[in-house]
Amino acid sequence: MRDSVHFWTQVYSKYSTNQGIIHDSSYLNVIYEIVDLSGIDNSKKLAHIQKIKDKWRKVLLKVEQKKNLPLKMTKEELRVFKLFKNVNDPNKFMDASIGKRIRFQKGQKDQFYKALERSTLFISKIENILTTHGVPKELARLPLVESSFNVFAYSKAGAKGVWQIMPQ
Repeated sequence: MRDSVHFWTQVYSKYSTNQGIIHDSSYLNVIYEIVDLSGIDNSKKLAHIQKIKDKWRKVLLKVEQKKNLPLKMTKEELRVFKLFKNVNDPNKFMDASIGKRIRFQKGQKDQFYKALERSTLFISKIENILTTHGVPKELARLPLVESSFNVFAYSKAGAKGVWQIMPQ
């Protein structure tokens, strides 16, 4: 749990939307690279991210080949080897290289600060409504991560508004 909290704290407080984290989706403490996307055309960002993910997939496969020979690893391979030191799985490097385990998470620092500013328009009213209906007032903070208090937010899945309500 500590690794998850640390990871998401970094996403929302350290890295802007022009940056991102290439990481392992099963072990959030395994961070391969911080990517700076500023200066890259929007139409080329996905390809750029995919290229970086492919690079780390290849590194993981090399580490798998050399996992019993750490002295033969490059500096980069050795760093990845050490990132998995607390993972007790004989196939950890191979497993990490396949599927969607290598993931990109865009930073949210700038968006989160804007959300905090927008929240001042709503938060006390929402807390009062929730309290009146016997609902924990802490739920008033949910829109910070769901929609950044953007009343026009719309997700790929079809969720809408501040609360990201899904259609039936």
